[in-house]
Amino acid sequence: VCQIEHWDEMPTAMSRIFSRCAVVATVLFPVACSPIDRETSTEHAAAARNWQNVPTKEPIVVRSFPHNHSCFTEGLVLDPEDGDVMYESCGLYNQSNIRRVRVSTGQVLAVHTLPRRYFGEGITYVSNAGAGQMSSNVSRLYGLTYEAMEGSTYTTQDLTPVAHWSFATNSRQGWGLTTNQTHLFASDGTSTIYIWDLHATEVGRLEVTNDGIPQGQLNELEYIPARGDRSAELMANVLYAGVYSLARISLQTGKIFQWLNFSAVLALMPPLDPIYQVFNGIAYSPATDEIYVTGKSWTKMFAAKF
Repeated sequence: VCQIEHWDEMPTAMSRIFSRCAVVATVLFPVACSPIDRETSTEHAAAARNWQNVPTKEPIVVRSFPHNHSCFTEGLVLDPEDGDVMYESCGLYNQSNIRRVRVSTGQVLAVHTLPRRYFGEGITYVSNAGAGQMSSNVSRLYGLTYEAMEGSTYTTQDLTPVAHWSFATNSRQGWGLTTNQTHLFASDGTSTIYIWDLHATEVGRLEVTNDGIPQGQLNELEYIPARGDRSAELMANVLYAGVYSLARISLQTGKIFQWLNFSAVLALMPPLDPIYQVFNGIAYSPATDEIYVTGKSWTKMFAAKF
C-alpha cells in the first residue's frame, strides 16, 4: 500500500492520480497501488527515513519573479542565449502547452498547445542540435509527454513542432528531462534516470540512491555543469519525499550527496491551497550560477544561490 500525502494535481487532473492508485476508501486512507507505485512508494518512504545521513542545505533566495498561476509546471529551462527568457511546460490533460516566457515580467511571448490527448511533461533546450531525425544544426526544445510514450522537438522562437518520436521507460511514463548538450537525461517516476542520445535512444542508466536506498519519485530534472571545484551534477524534484526539497545527484555514482531545503519560500508567497503545494520546476542560469525554482500553478518563481 501507499499513503496519499500530498495531491500532486488539480481536481481536473484526478485521472493522473487515479491511474496510479485505486482508492479503496477515501483519500484520507491508504490506497492500493500498481507494482511500480508500490516499489517507488517504498523507495521514497525508506529514503526519507535516512535523510539525517545526507547533508541538507538551505539555499539563499536572491530574487523573485512573477509566475503565471495558470501553468501547472512540469518542465522549466532558461534560454542559454537570453537569460531573461525561459521555456515552461504546463501539464494536465486537455490543457497542456509549452510556453516561451519573459522571466522578469512573466509575459508569455509564444505558446504551443499540445493535442488534448497529451499531458505535457519535462522539456529541455539543446543548443545547435546535431543533424538527424529530430533536429538540424540549430537550437531546439525537446519535450516529453506523460503516458503516451511520445516526445516532440520544437523550434525555440515560435515553438513549432518539427519532429515527433517515441521513447521507452520501465514505468511507461515520461516525467523530467534535461541535457548536457550531448545526451538527454530522463526520469519516469522511479529511481532510474535514463541516458539517451539526441534521438531518444537509450545508451545508459543512472540508478539514484539516498544513503544507499533507491530514491523513487524522481520528477523534474536539471543538469548543472561543472564550475570551479564543483563537478557536473543533476538536480531533481522528488515528488512527495520532502515537498520543498531538491536532490543533488552525482553523475558518477547516482548518490544523492545533498538535499536543498526550499521550505523558506512559503513565507515569500501568499498562502497556498494544499493542491498547489507541489514544488516542481528547476532551471539553471550559467550567467549567475543560480537555480530558478517554482511549483505547479504557483504565483512566483525564485532565483537562489546553492
